[in-house]
Amino acid sequence: MWLIGGNCGVYEGTIVKRRAVLGAGTIITSSTPLYDIVHGHIHHKRPDHPLIVPEGAVVVPGSRAIKSSVCASDWNLSLYTPVIGEVSRRQDRSGERSWKNCCDNLECGDLSPLFPERLRS
Repeated sequence: MWLIGGNCGVYEGTIVKRRAVLGAGTIITSSTPLYDIVHGHIHHKRPDHPLIVPEGAVVVPGSRAIKSSVCASDWNLSLYTPVIGEVSRRQDRSGERSWKNCCDNLECGDLSPLFPERLRS
């Protein structure tokens, strides 16, 4: 079972594992690196296997700054990249987790459900 938000796309043989959540607008292709900020790892397609979204990952649209070009840096340009912001944990005996609260907050721009430890000051 997965939860996939609106306007999502999974292309080029990418595999999405169980209980993964793709936030609205997330696009994943085998040629796009998937940045896991929870574990400090970058997932890539390899010659021997496709890009894999880990089990229970919560993936949201993100961006990274372009630093290789003076113009891009001066203009503050960035490129799209999918980001893993949390790995879900089962919270009740039935094995079901309510994703509704987490995803409702994301629609309002509140990323605290995905990055609680990073937002505390």
